Amino acid sequence: MYKSGRKAIISREELYERVWNTPVYRLADEFGLSGRGLGKICERHRIPTPPRGYWAKLQHGNDVDREPLPKLAENEQRFQTISFYPPPPDPPLSADEQEQIEQEQKAEREVVVPEELRNPHPLVKRTKRALERAKPGRYARLHPAGDDTLSVAVGRPSIDRAMRIMDALIKALEERGHEVVVEKNHRGEKQTAVKIGGESVPFELTERAREEVRELKTTGREAMSRRFALAIGDDPTVREFFPSGELTLSIVTRIYHRDIRRTWSDAKKQRVEDCLNDFISSVIKTAAALRERRKEQEEAARQREIEKAREAEEEKARQARERELEEERRRLTELEAEADAWHRAQRIRAYVGAVIAEKGTGEDGSELSDWIAWAKRKADELDPLS
Repeated sequence: MYKSGRKAIISREELYERVWNTPVYRLADEFGLSGRGLGKICERHRIPTPPRGYWAKLQHGNDVDREPLPKLAENEQRFQTISFYPPPPDPPLSADEQEQIEQEQKAEREVVVPEELRNPHPLVKRTKRALERAKPGRYARLHPAGDDTLSVAVGRPSIDRAMRIMDALIKALEERGHEVVVEKNHRGEKQTAVKIGGESVPFELTERAREEVRELKTTGREAMSRRFALAIGDDPTVREFFPSGELTLSIVTRIYHRDIRRTWSDAKKQRVEDCLNDFISSVIKTAAALRERRKEQEEAARQREIEKAREAEEEKARQARERELEEERRRLTELEAEADAWHRAQRIRAYVGAVIAEKGTGEDGSELSDWIAWAKRKADELDPLS
């Protein structure tokens, strides 16, 4: 397997060997995929996977057959390698952060959501008032107006429960020395965040919408829509959304780590109220991951500056060398021109000497005498040594 930054590249043959030697759920976790996601990759690249019961037979020492890896056709060679992005290593935690996380596992530290909302936190009080005044949107969720309200989007029947959860959570975070703020994110949008060690960890509480499909009515405002749908061959139905009562508490970051959970939802065996300590632990881990990412970004920026300075120095040196070469070329051209001029002057003088030897210098004022004087002047003008 080859890695370049976060990207990892594995050959089809290597993945085939890994799939038949490591259970899919473990391999998928290593690659940062779901078991189904890894299965789809194997299917797309024509990599056979172990059948049901394979690992049980192997564990009991029974003989197992391995389906051979089929050869790829000429037009399938693009499937020879597979690229994926495994999750980054877990962020390093300080001793204090590790201690805080361990404390969250203790029974006496359990965050309990009360049955009634009493003496609510100012943020909760403002948010509750705004939710009660809000009108539901398309997905039957209420969004509190104002720049000083929490990131909560729930149906009207869930307002009280959502506020009790947020009130207990915010008070627990503040008891632990953390600050909960409403701020603007990098896009200028409102977000609720926990401030930990200089890092901002945004989070929200939302309610899943329950979808229902029903037929349009034959009377009233829906009658025309029904007739139009039937006329164009569509189903005369409408999708409607209702509050489900199922809440989800989410950490809203693009930090992906194997051990950092980001969502807690109501389910058959748990409710969001039971997950607040786990949420706080993940907030601490997320803050550490954000800190590590910031350090990496700062280091990357520092390296870019170093590289930029190095390139600038190289460019400066290149320009200096270019100037030196240009100066050398200029001097050589000048030297060659002077040498050529000197040779021309010497040739003229030699020629003038030959004329004098043949014809003499002539009388003063004669055409020959004037010519000789002129020729000597021209030779002197050309000669760089004169």
